[in-house]
Amino acid sequence: MVIPEHRPEDEREAWSKRDPIPCFAEQLRRENLATQDELDRLAADVEQELDDAVRFAEESPNPDPRTVTEFVWAD
Repeated sequence: MVIPEHRPEDEREAWSKRDPIPCFAEQLRRENLATQDELDRLAADVEQELDDAVRFAEESPNPDPRTVTEFVWAD
């Protein structure tokens, strides 16, 4: 969870304790459903997938502006 720097330190600390990802990881470890090594590998895999997606987007050509309204519906 990214908490803006301009928030007071105690508020940032309180919210970081409620971050669902580390809380869920802790629950998985506590209940022996995952090891820290497994969670670290999963995090590395996710990071790699995100890096690949960003690289693909950056290397892809810009879309044709005439297609901006394709697949857009409004009632």
